[in-house]
Amino acid sequence: MIAGKLMPVDPAVVTLLEQIMPPGSPRLPELPLDVCRGIMDLFLPLTGPKAEIESIRDHSLSGVPVRLYRAQGAELQPACVYFHGGGWTIGALHHYDALCSQIAKESRWTVISVDYRLAPEYKFPIPVLDCWTALQAVRANAAELRMDASRIVVAGDSAGGNLAAVVSLLARDYGFPLTGQILIYPVTDYVSTRESYDFDYLLSRADMIAFWNYYLHHPSEAESPLASPLRAASLAGLPKTLLVTAEFDPLRDEGEEYGRKLREAGVDTVATRYPGMIHGFVNMAGVIPQGRDAMLQIARQLTAW
Repeated sequence: MIAGKLMPVDPAVVTLLEQIMPPGSPRLPELPLDVCRGIMDLFLPLTGPKAEIESIRDHSLSGVPVRLYRAQGAELQPACVYFHGGGWTIGALHHYDALCSQIAKESRWTVISVDYRLAPEYKFPIPVLDCWTALQAVRANAAELRMDASRIVVAGDSAGGNLAAVVSLLARDYGFPLTGQILIYPVTDYVSTRESYDFDYLLSRADMIAFWNYYLHHPSEAESPLASPLRAASLAGLPKTLLVTAEFDPLRDEGEEYGRKLREAGVDTVATRYPGMIHGFVNMAGVIPQGRDAMLQIARQLTAW
C-alpha cells in the first residue's frame, strides 16, 4: 500500500546506520572502486543466515556464471532468475546467499542468481546482455536443471531491479513468456529532481550519480529504455508485477511511478511501500525485521504465481 504521509525513519534503522556509517564516514564517490567492493563484505552479517535447502551450487549457463538455490520438494520446480543489486558495480553473488536461499526455502522455487559482469569494466549494455542470456539459458536448459520452463519469474533489487525490468521488456518484445517480475526498489530512470532524491540514508543522490557514471559511456544512453525502463514507449504486455519500495529511499519515487505506469498499461501490479525503511533493507533481514517481512512477501507472491 502506498501512503502519502511519511513516518519517521525506523529507530532500528537509525541505530544501524550510526553503527555502519558514523558521521564523517567517506561516501562512495570519495572512495576507489576496489575499496567500495571490499566494503560490501562488511554488510554480510546484516543479511542473516543461509537457509537449509536441498542444494546451493555454482553453474554456468551459456557462459554466464550463476548460483542455483534449489529448494526441498518437487522434482520439477519453477524458476526465479535473480539479478543482484550494487549499482551495476559493487555487488556479488555471495552478498545475496541469505536472501536467495531464504526465498527458495519459503517459496519452494529454485532461485538462480546471475553473476553478470560489472561496470565500469563492462559498461552498458553488457550487464543487460548477460542477464538476458542467462534468462534464455534457464528456459533452454530447464529439463537438465529440473525446472519448469513454463513458470519463470525475473527478480532483482536496486540496479538488479533495473536489470529485471529491462529483461522483462526484452522478453515481451521477443515473445518470451514470463510468469511475473519482482522489482525491489528498482532503478527505473536516470537521477532526477524527484522529491525522494533528497533522502540520504545509506544511498544518496551523489551515490547514484557515481553509479550511473560508472555504468554508462555517456549520460545520453540513459534515454534508452534498456537503461531507463521508465522511458519505454509502452509497458503494456508486461508480466504480473510485485513492486517493493522503501519510504526513505532516493529510488522510491521512480519505482512507484513505474508501478503506476504498469497499472495504467493494464499490468496486474501489487505495489508495497515499507514505512520507515531505507534502501537495501530487504537484504538486511538479519537485523531488520521488515527485511524478513519483505522476503516472505516475495516468497508468498512466487507461491501464488
